[in-house]
Amino acid sequence: MLINFLRELLYLFNGEQFITGNCEIIEFSNKKIQARLTGGSFNNKKHLIKTEIKAVTYSGAKVEKIESGWKARVIFDV
Repeated sequence: MLINFLRELLYLFNGEQFITGNCEIIEFSNKKIQARLTGGSFNNKKHLIKTEIKAVTYSGAKVEKIESGWKARVIFDV
C-alpha cells in the first residue's frame, strides 16, 4: 500500500502540479492508507527541485512495525 500511496503523490505532483506541505496519516494498514494532505500549486520560482523522482518501485521496498511506530525503506527511480 505504501508504494501505491507514494505513486499517487507522485501523480499529484506530475499531473496536477500539487506539492504537499503537510501529510497527516489517519489510517495505515496492509489494506489501506488514508491521509489528509495540505499543500498548493507547484511554483518553480518558489520551490526548488534538487532531484526529480521519475518512479516509485517495489524493488527493495520494506515496511516494518517498530517500537516507536513504523519504519520504511523505499527505492525511487531518478
